[in-house]
Amino acid sequence: MAKRFKKIGFNPSTRKMIYYQYDDNLPFNLTYAYSRYFGLFLAVDTPELEDDAIYSYAYNVVNEGMVYCHLWGRNCKKIHDIFDEVIQVIQAKDEVNTNQQTTILNKTHENESIDESLVCYLNYASPSEYYMDECTAELILCIGNKRLDTKIRALLKKQINAKKKDTQS
Repeated sequence: MAKRFKKIGFNPSTRKMIYYQYDDNLPFNLTYAYSRYFGLFLAVDTPELEDDAIYSYAYNVVNEGMVYCHLWGRNCKKIHDIFDEVIQVIQAKDEVNTNQQTTILNKTHENESIDESLVCYLNYASPSEYYMDECTAELILCIGNKRLDTKIRALLKKQINAKKKDTQS
């Protein structure tokens, strides 16, 4: 049975629904059908991940509709490079028109705190214009560290509550 991300709440900054999931390793049985296209924030704090596992995971999420991705944590530069390779392979195979409007965006937060990185993702990240109307979900996936999981959950709660107060003022 496929695991599902947990719905966290609505992000008025981006007008997208936020979903969250924690896992010990890269999950291959997650459901991504929350929106035709989606953004992904991947926080990784685990010892070395195998390149093949990262490649397979990236291939799955891009095929499921991921159109922008922010990466934070151990080896995020390596993960970024593998995601870029997968995106290029998929776009070449599908003969997608890869102009600026259909670019799949991929960003690392290599030298930033988890707080800064998540706030950036939740407030400023967005897909290319081509995907904008059908991209209505922001998925956040934490891999490998329960303390990081607890911190991200607290940050998400704080962010959602702050945004609710801002919109009510």
